Amino acid sequence: MKQQKRIDYLKAFAIILVVFYHALFQLKLSYSSMPYLCLTITLEAVHVPLFLLIAGYLCHRQPIRTFYYKKFRRILIPFLFMSVLKLIFNNLLSTEYLHGEGIGAQLFDAFLCGGLYWFCYCLLILFAAAPLLWNRKALKWILLVILIGGNWYLGARSIQLTSILQIRNVIHYSPYFLLGMLLSEHRIFRPPGTKEPADPAAGRTAKWSAAKSMILTAALLVGMVCGYLRFSLDVGEVYPVDLLIGLSVMYLLYAITHLIPGGKMAGAILGSLGKYSYQIMLLDPFLRVLFSRILSRYLPVGIISLFLLTVLDLLFCCLISLAVSKIPVLRVLLGVDQVRRG
Repeated sequence: MKQQKRIDYLKAFAIILVVFYHALFQLKLSYSSMPYLCLTITLEAVHVPLFLLIAGYLCHRQPIRTFYYKKFRRILIPFLFMSVLKLIFNNLLSTEYLHGEGIGAQLFDAFLCGGLYWFCYCLLILFAAAPLLWNRKALKWILLVILIGGNWYLGARSIQLTSILQIRNVIHYSPYFLLGMLLSEHRIFRPPGTKEPADPAAGRTAKWSAAKSMILTAALLVGMVCGYLRFSLDVGEVYPVDLLIGLSVMYLLYAITHLIPGGKMAGAILGSLGKYSYQIMLLDPFLRVLFSRILSRYLPVGIISLFLLTVLDLLFCCLISLAVSKIPVLRVLLGVDQVRRG
């Protein structure tokens, strides 16, 4: 149960960063000055990668039919339903997410390229391929090294891959998914629902705590060095550098989850955000446009409007998800019925 809470807290941190990142772009602050530029690049290295790492961590071996049925109910149905809603929204209310002029181009972008909800589409592709890697640790390590090197090469050569079937993002983010799967095979990080190993001897607990502190310190130092190279020396986009920045921040967030009291308000809020993180991802585009237009009438664009937009977006996404969870049909369409089994 403690591990499940920590996973929910990590999901909460990830969705907060996602909504905050989207708010930066919605208010056109992402590249307006050096602080916002550094913040944007750091968020890019953490927010979606953390979600993919968690997804890989929870993707353990199970009956194939059960696995695909859960993903069909949990991810595919909401993706299809919300994509249709977003197409209607694009054509009737706003053109902010319109990626094509004709209906044919829009359908091609939405369902063959996954352009309206690329994260969901990318996640579906990774889950579809995941059973091929179960119980193949060596193959996962080999693929991880190949993909990191491949992404480094593509970035250095400025090679743009096709967005059809989200190939570009699948290749870019799959190392995080593979890292999550590899972490789940470690006895310390075994995911919920799998057989737990015997408790370590009491004498080893203190050693493991000290080791975690050393790992955290080393990870943060590596992240700081990589961040300095990335921002101050204008190294540019180098995949391994951004990977190290992202992983160091993720490990810091993981360490913070151990400090959050489960029964307190902070734990309850983060638990709800983590519980409905996928639904927030789906609802965010609609509420972001609505609240940004309201706030722009009363507040100048800046840090205050940025935080207000983030808070309002998260709050109302959670409230809508909670309301939908009470209605059977909508619960399926938004994927809330299996939200705890991700």
